[in-house]
Amino acid sequence: MTADRGHDSSVRLPLADVTLIDQICDRFEDAWRNGRQPRLGDYLEAVEEPLKSHLFEELLLSDLTFRTRDETTVDAGDYLSRFPERGDQIRRVIERFWCDGSVRGDTVGVTAADRPAVRAEWAELATFQQCGKYELQGEIARGGMGIVFQARDTQLQRRVALKMILDRHLASQEAVQRFYAEAEMAASLNHPGIVPIYDAGSHAGHLYYAMGYVEGPTLAAELRRRRFGMEEAAQLVRDLARAVDYAHQHGVVHRDLKPGNILLTHNGTPQITDFGLATRTDRSEPITIAGQILGTPGYMAPEQATGHVGQSGPAVDIYALGAVLYHMITGHPPFRTALEALVCVLEQDPVPPRVLNRAVPRDLNVICMKCLNKAPADRYRSASALADDLQRFLDGDMIHAKPLSLRRRALRWARHRPRLAAVLVTMIAFYLYHLACLASGSPESGGVFHAQTTLTVALVCAYGWIFQTLMMRPRARPSLLYWWKTTDIVVLTLFLALAADGAASPLVVIYLCMAASAGLSFDRHMVWLVTAACVVSYALVVATTGWLHPDVPNPPVRHTIPVAISIVAIGLVQYYVLRCCRVALTPYRSCE
Repeated sequence: MTADRGHDSSVRLPLADVTLIDQICDRFEDAWRNGRQPRLGDYLEAVEEPLKSHLFEELLLSDLTFRTRDETTVDAGDYLSRFPERGDQIRRVIERFWCDGSVRGDTVGVTAADRPAVRAEWAELATFQQCGKYELQGEIARGGMGIVFQARDTQLQRRVALKMILDRHLASQEAVQRFYAEAEMAASLNHPGIVPIYDAGSHAGHLYYAMGYVEGPTLAAELRRRRFGMEEAAQLVRDLARAVDYAHQHGVVHRDLKPGNILLTHNGTPQITDFGLATRTDRSEPITIAGQILGTPGYMAPEQATGHVGQSGPAVDIYALGAVLYHMITGHPPFRTALEALVCVLEQDPVPPRVLNRAVPRDLNVICMKCLNKAPADRYRSASALADDLQRFLDGDMIHAKPLSLRRRALRWARHRPRLAAVLVTMIAFYLYHLACLASGSPESGGVFHAQTTLTVALVCAYGWIFQTLMMRPRARPSLLYWWKTTDIVVLTLFLALAADGAASPLVVIYLCMAASAGLSFDRHMVWLVTAACVVSYALVVATTGWLHPDVPNPPVRHTIPVAISIVAIGLVQYYVLRCCRVALTPYRSCE
């Protein structure tokens, strides 16, 4: 059996090699989550070529993801100096990560002869003192495709931020087009809530543009430093909404609003920057390709997550503003992980802020959730309408956004508690089936069995409610879901062994249902846990049926073996599907 690798669709690897790469990547990512900065080279020693090349690209993507999320320095020159023989791969992965999330065939290659020039170009850029009329005074930030400098305009005697891109070796034609488009769109906007663009040009082969210098942190950095008050958060998002509305009126949709793209001035005024993914509504977009997923998981609207470029209008910025507000009043974005953001955003609603933080006022909760509606038509009709409603909230007036109807609130309750909702629906259906059997006069459904069934259903609903409540806490441990699933399997096994007819009961089919539903957690480890636990538990039920139920004939081996094989097969299918999702979403993964 072979499986496609995500970084090169023409290369196929045995499933065993793919599994090994996944395991090493998991250890690498766990080290990042535990607060360490793992050395990429240490994890490459576990394999030999040609597998090492595939592993290198996966690890480099993860390293870029975590460094970007943590705003740790991302230095392509450092990668090139440590792995000079992998210049081609580094170039491909950086373009894939920073440009459009996929390896494109029209990018400029880096040959063995070019590698010294690439390293020299980075060194040259890092030591620049002058760029045209701009005197460089220090590096502000560095990304995979360029550097942002603090600079002084020697003609107008003002401080600016100078963004430069490497166009000679590492930049694809698409990246160059985006760079020019970013400068052109931002320059067309003149608003106090948008970082102004002063100039654009080329110096020594490096594209650049000069923008206003904001002496303050990003909102992302400020969110890590402190918590915002409710009124302060509402005021900031109101100001952002005014700036976004101005951009929309001038035909520009940002498409990547997030705390990292919002700068705060010395007096706390927000300014929007980085129009690299912006598009115009007044003319066709020559750069964006249908099917591309553009934006940042956690802040992108459902229509962005599906890659429907034509639907990415002003409503996506309103969704992003709601996500920023959500982050400010809860401490994290609506969906925390890339996989959750790109998959769950299509099917589930985020947990209402007021559920996570009881200090959130009801009106602010309603405003935030209206922005985060899945259907663009259900959000605010414009960013101006959002700003007006936030102003009403700040003034203590009645907001225009209305709470959901009882039916829609019930549906939303179920969507952001899907596991508990599934448990309740399943238990109700099972108990109604039991009552129907009891009403039909079935002797097996009465007496002690009826009491045991009632107690089991009540127990499953009760601990399900407890687990769901614990999991919705802001600092809930991921292991809670593992304990919940384990408890489900233990309770089912005890019920089959002690109350039902053991392996002869038709309820053993629930083991197969559990194995099939494990994939809904989007966790490969959960799939293995549930599959193994179901097989072991079913084997215990089979082994104890003759002892606990001597009057019940033990099912023959030709019946029990296929059940066990079916459980394993379902588990393998779930694992394979999740592995494919992991490969497909590698460029968009963030910390879980």
